[in-house]
Amino acid sequence: MELRRFKWTTWVFLLTFSSLQFPALGWAQIERAELGKRLQRLELQWAQSTPAQQAAVAEPMQEAVSSFFSLRLLRAAEKLDEAWWTAQSVTPTDVQRFVTAHRATFDSLIVAASSPSIQVRLDSFYKTNAGFEDAEVEFSIAAAPTALPIQRPAKVAPLGQTTRCRWKEAIAGVALDVSALPEGDYEVRTTVRIGEQSLDLLPTGWSRIRDAESRVERLRQQRDEREVELTTWVRATTQDQTRVLKSMLDNEVQEVDYPAHHWLVMCEQMLAQPESSVNLIRETSQARDVWLTVADGRKKVALRLRAPVAVDPTAALPVLVLFHGAGGSENMFFETYGAGGAVAAGLQRGWLVVATRQGLTGMSLDAKQILAALEPIFPIDPNQVYFLGHSMGAGQVATQVGLHPTLPRAVAAIGGGGRPRQIEAAAQIPWFIAAGSLDFGKSGAKSLSQSLQRAGGKQIVYREYANIEHMVIVQASLDDAFEFLDKSKPPKP
Repeated sequence: MELRRFKWTTWVFLLTFSSLQFPALGWAQIERAELGKRLQRLELQWAQSTPAQQAAVAEPMQEAVSSFFSLRLLRAAEKLDEAWWTAQSVTPTDVQRFVTAHRATFDSLIVAASSPSIQVRLDSFYKTNAGFEDAEVEFSIAAAPTALPIQRPAKVAPLGQTTRCRWKEAIAGVALDVSALPEGDYEVRTTVRIGEQSLDLLPTGWSRIRDAESRVERLRQQRDEREVELTTWVRATTQDQTRVLKSMLDNEVQEVDYPAHHWLVMCEQMLAQPESSVNLIRETSQARDVWLTVADGRKKVALRLRAPVAVDPTAALPVLVLFHGAGGSENMFFETYGAGGAVAAGLQRGWLVVATRQGLTGMSLDAKQILAALEPIFPIDPNQVYFLGHSMGAGQVATQVGLHPTLPRAVAAIGGGGRPRQIEAAAQIPWFIAAGSLDFGKSGAKSLSQSLQRAGGKQIVYREYANIEHMVIVQASLDDAFEFLDKSKPPKP
């Protein structure tokens, strides 16, 4: 029975992960984007909830996770919304459920700077049994945020006038006046009013760019013309980002709301002045997230990173490397997992925070190679490297420590595990291992802890969290994980 269950869950995992990882299967990108936003909303609410509310969230979250891994993605979204209501101790009405199931969509993710308007409409993301005749809908536009979700203000001042219409008009589609907006990255915020009730839908990002198609094509040409003189990471980054920009021009929804205008300008600057690319990345990463692709020959890994404010270019930086779980990407630790809580905690400590992408078979470059590729941009302190991973990412932590047992100073493996190579050497570094009591990754986490202890580990901490399942476990354990990592820091001179 256990063997059959293992084979079934393994094949579900392989099918799910391969479906959600490869861009060729574009059908999954809309689902990934919506699931990510709904998970982020739930985690922001969970952080404000009482212990009783947090415990109650476990039941719908368990079904959300199981639905995700059995490819019932719309059901997963519905259960995430249920968990969000539960975290507020609210039993939603049928009308509230119906409205929450909707999202704002556009005819174009990238709008020409000459266009006076953007077309927006409301679509049902998943079906409910309810409905209603009419309501008032308010659309407003705000600048795309650059702060981590966990650090963003609750209210953002709208740009320009708020557009009001009836529900039936919003479903059919309305034009929002954007004629006064300069080039840049924006989001549409939607509020639905039904009598005295008011519901905010999830924001949706879009960009306003002058001559977008010709500029993206020029990027491709410039990259080809200057390929020999470009550093490996500039070449790989501009190649990947040009591809994503082209898909956005084709109105293909991405897994997150990428800042297309910001990306385009950054790529243009890197190709126009390759010699200044290092300073450009350093300065930008202190104010907002940076997406990079590092490469070695044909092998490459996509990263999302952020540096602490006021980085001394002559000082070596401690670095926190984050490894996401199955079905995720380098964006996951920045968007979800406590709504960017791990990233914020690393930045507060003055660490460079780097989230990696891994595929079905792992990473084509290992952690040591990734850090070596980043070294020309950010001088890295080799004595202060930390790993943190969730689920499949916890297994990746075990893999990387097994490959390079002297590389990290301390590590955290949450909601999963694995058996590192060179187990005796791996056991000599401090390990924080955590799982929820309702977490299907608990057995893997416990097994990892026990194998390290048997191998002679003296600084192995295993912690289990009551009434916590596989996703919220990251947020639930973050404070303890970082307190543990802090204890491993070298003493100040």
